[in-house]
Amino acid sequence: MVLIRVENFLSKFKGLGANEERENKIYEILKNSFLIGKAKVAVRKKTIYFYDLSPAAKSELFLKKEVILKKLKEVMKSAAPNEISFRKP
Repeated sequence: MVLIRVENFLSKFKGLGANEERENKIYEILKNSFLIGKAKVAVRKKTIYFYDLSPAAKSELFLKKEVILKKLKEVMKSAAPNEISFRKP
């Protein structure tokens, strides 16, 4: 019987639950800092996707885009997203 090291293979799956935690953390930061209401937030790679927002909320988030990204960068360091989109991921 030949034993094969699967350590490298399994390390690919280590962060599967991390994306949901990251989305929750980003949502909490935004909710507390910028008073966004109920918004659906998804994070894919380095982009935050907001969807199911009213046009007024989209406009306000667009105007505060630089401040939001700066705040996230302060809190999350290198894990912070660097772009905001209003389309579904």
